Amino acid sequence: MLAMQNFCSGPWVRKLKFPFLVIPLLFFSIFTSAQQTIGISGTVVSDSSVALSDVSVQVLGTSEGTVSNAEGKFSIRTTKGATLVFSSVGYEEQRLKVDSDNATLIVKLVKANVSNLNEVVVVSYGTQKRRDITGSIAQLNTSEVKDMPVSNIGQKLQGKFAGVQINQNTGQPGADMSFRIRGAASINAGNSPLIVIDGFPTESSLSSLSPSEIESISVLKDAAAASLYGSRAANGVILVTTRQAKSGKTNIEFSAFTGIQTVSKRGRPDLMNAREFAQFKKEYYEDAAIYEGYTGGVPVQYQNPSQYTESDGTDWFDVLLRKAPTQDYNLSLTTGTNSIRSAVNINYNRQDGVMLHQWAERFTARANNVFVANDWLTFGLNVS
Repeated sequence: MLAMQNFCSGPWVRKLKFPFLVIPLLFFSIFTSAQQTIGISGTVVSDSSVALSDVSVQVLGTSEGTVSNAEGKFSIRTTKGATLVFSSVGYEEQRLKVDSDNATLIVKLVKANVSNLNEVVVVSYGTQKRRDITGSIAQLNTSEVKDMPVSNIGQKLQGKFAGVQINQNTGQPGADMSFRIRGAASINAGNSPLIVIDGFPTESSLSSLSPSEIESISVLKDAAAASLYGSRAANGVILVTTRQAKSGKTNIEFSAFTGIQTVSKRGRPDLMNAREFAQFKKEYYEDAAIYEGYTGGVPVQYQNPSQYTESDGTDWFDVLLRKAPTQDYNLSLTTGTNSIRSAVNINYNRQDGVMLHQWAERFTARANNVFVANDWLTFGLNVS
């Protein structure tokens, strides 16, 4: 006990008493300041300065939130640097970061953009505004995916339509992709949807079209939307609209891309090299002599596996596989007047396979022409 008392009351220990007290206090003060909350209040108004009630005010990333009252006022406590999310039906979401203590905010919400409700959608019997559509229809404008450097339009559509499965069944260049709208409906019969290009049903696949000549794609998923095509539309309909010229506009576009495809080394089976194979064969013949009565001995090429280095032998993956170049060139010309509109698209695509002696080559040309005779008579001529 005496030794312990002397140890705890020595002069060097008394010098450390102050640091031992300061360090816990320092950590406590840091922890307290980090968790300190501040009060935020304010008013939510519309773009015309009218108070908005029942606006949801949420702290981003947490479950803390509140709503504005009848006068548009709200109050919430959060930490400094947090982000408040203001949302209400019919208005665009607004996010504000809390930068000061006890701030009073005036938040202005802008009405949501409803222009997409007036967007024209291609359906089986013509065009409709999106707000008037009652069937299950999805549409994609190819300008949204024009920067994807792929040669098959199906690759651009993957993941763009809810309920539509687009799969690549083989790695062969230029192979068709399978489309399944709301799953497979038949075991024996076909499950491919009907493809309609510019109003005409076709037996050809989408791989025969250049992605650059397509303007928009609509997918009709239910019976009501595809009623015009009868039993042929049992598996859904894909409506393809090719590019058309616009009156008073002349446009010339040229695009090209090139790339190289390779097979990753990851996932390849681990094969034996020459030394490992020779060792395997040597042990095979030795075991055969012991257990099976084999008397032929070990062949000369397998008697001394150490004569082979790790680099000896043939990597058959390198023999069968290669770096496969792909290239695509597209030229389009659109011009139009009040009486004549013409759109011409020329495309060349070449894709070599990663396996030897495999390639796909496609050359397409399309001309869409519209002649307006008068207010009630219009002629169209599409050539591809």
